Amino acid sequence: MIRIAHNFAARRLAVVGLAAVLLYSCQGTETPSGIEGTGGSPPPTQYTVGGSVGGLIGSGLVLQDNGGNDLALTSNGSFVFSTPVMSGAPYAVTIETQPTNPAQTCVLTAGTGTITDANVSNVVVTCTISPGQFAYVSGDLGVYCYAIDAVTGALTALASSPCDSGDRVGVASDPADNFVYSTLNIVDTTTTPPSLINSDATAYTINSSTGSLTTVAGSPYVGGGDNCVDITVDPSGKFVYMANYAGRNNSGASISAFTINSVTGGLTSVPGSPFATAPPIPPNNNSGANSVTVDPTGKFVYVALNGSNAISAFTIDSSTGALTTVVGSPFPAGSVPYMVRVDPSGRFAYATNHNSDDISAYSINSSTGALTPITGSPFPFPTLNGAPSGLAVDLSGRFLYATDSNLNYVVAFSIDNSTGALTPLPGSPFASGAGPWGAFVHPSGKFLYVTNNGEGTISAYAIDSSSGSLTPISGSPFVASGNGTDGVYAIAFSN
Repeated sequence: MIRIAHNFAARRLAVVGLAAVLLYSCQGTETPSGIEGTGGSPPPTQYTVGGSVGGLIGSGLVLQDNGGNDLALTSNGSFVFSTPVMSGAPYAVTIETQPTNPAQTCVLTAGTGTITDANVSNVVVTCTISPGQFAYVSGDLGVYCYAIDAVTGALTALASSPCDSGDRVGVASDPADNFVYSTLNIVDTTTTPPSLINSDATAYTINSSTGSLTTVAGSPYVGGGDNCVDITVDPSGKFVYMANYAGRNNSGASISAFTINSVTGGLTSVPGSPFATAPPIPPNNNSGANSVTVDPTGKFVYVALNGSNAISAFTIDSSTGALTTVVGSPFPAGSVPYMVRVDPSGRFAYATNHNSDDISAYSINSSTGALTPITGSPFPFPTLNGAPSGLAVDLSGRFLYATDSNLNYVVAFSIDNSTGALTPLPGSPFASGAGPWGAFVHPSGKFLYVTNNGEGTISAYAIDSSSGSLTPISGSPFVASGNGTDGVYAIAFSN
């Protein structure tokens, strides 16, 4: 009897204990505001993963998190992935596709980690463009800024384009790709007809990620001449030279010279600047300095004088940047030379003669800078009634390209490596836009760009490295001014 009672009591206690456990378990589901769940841990919480992107110019950038959850980005700023990640779980942001048009390389910072008890917002994506992929085009209305697709050579206008306003004919970049310089003609529009007040140089710093330009304090810098039409930077990056078509009060052509502040990019006039191009010059004789270039050694400056039918030559003081006329200068050219350029080896100089429809070619004395006509010079254009204007030599020194502003062509020549003589290439000339002015080879050597002054566009070509022939790039010509009436002139490239 006693044993039976004991068993009954034990069973009763067991039932009561089970009921208590069940009651406690039900109460424990009231988390997080009530009693904690079984085991004392809340259910897992989810958090978002995100960050920011900068330097993005191209299209097609796609990010992934943990191998999925694709996120396409089209502009700079913050981003957040749509799918959250459990607390305590890892996250790994990767780049699925890089931007194109133009081609860019994007890199990640703080792209991996473990979710704690907060959203992740510190993933950083930084996009940069391939070397030599910005182009700056001078025009009647300002400086137009472009990114260049490293693969195709196509141009895409930057969001900041035009990067500056004003009458800009010349533009150049320094070898270190820190600064851009442009010519500025200031016109008094209150007179009839409008009159030129001043010709100066403007300096800009380059944003290496976006390609945008910022005007350097102190710009524009007074050059001391009138109607500045071309500008260049010497290979050392120490000096800037600007061609003034005429001097003050129509006193004759000159070259303005500046030293570059290596930190700010600002300019300081070289003592003695501007330097006369072809002394002596009779009063009121406009000798027309139309272009200026520095040879690859940085020892000599050459200037095309289209009013004097000659090439003026100077030696450069490597310390001060001052110019001294080369003995024998100016050297005879054809009728109305427009552009003068030196080949990459520094052995030959070439000038387009606008009115005589030919190209003057010279060998350069490496010691003195004096010019000697090459046998066979001047070399005739293979087109009748042409008007040679712009000029460029490819990086290998094997091919020369000249624009024909009258017939809307680019004429190509092969260069004899020993003599510098020119021979027209098979398939030349190649069609361009209206009024082609300047020709410019991309730093990669793969592309040629031509400014079409008659329609405000840029023709772009791929260069065949074996034959030198030109193939138009898809999308060419690329619009600069937008209305087809404002001229474009020169192109400078930058990394």
